[in-house]
Amino acid sequence: MRAKEIIGGGILVAITMILIYFASLPSVNMLTLYCLSGFMPIIAYIRYSLKTAIMVYITSIILGLFLFGGFSIFLMIPYIFIVGPIGIVKAFIERFDNLIVETILKIVHALILSNVFLNTTSFSILLVGCIIYFIFDYGLTLLIVEYYKYFK
Repeated sequence: MRAKEIIGGGILVAITMILIYFASLPSVNMLTLYCLSGFMPIIAYIRYSLKTAIMVYITSIILGLFLFGGFSIFLMIPYIFIVGPIGIVKAFIERFDNLIVETILKIVHALILSNVFLNTTSFSILLVGCIIYFIFDYGLTLLIVEYYKYFK
């Protein structure tokens, strides 16, 4: 990795930690800040490489566990398991460049996340989890389009 990638990744990790910390404050919109923190690995992927995006994600996890470990470990759980890896998984899935394959893989990923975190096999609850996943995926796509429009 080049120095530019390491410096950019470090800045994105710092922004991620700030967003996760502000998500812990009770008067702040928690979901928005977690979604924005999940966008940081995507920015690393767009600007640098997939390796940098994975480095940003893993470094954010390690640093977050050190910073927020005594404060509240629960601050990191949404980032570690839900919003953090979705951008990297989205990058892997959208490499196929085939809408049908992408949709099937996204449905499988959404079902896995819904089943693991909601701990149910009820069809209606899994369907709601898939709908929420696709709304989040659409929001990420809009953020990526805006990022390309203004910064690329």
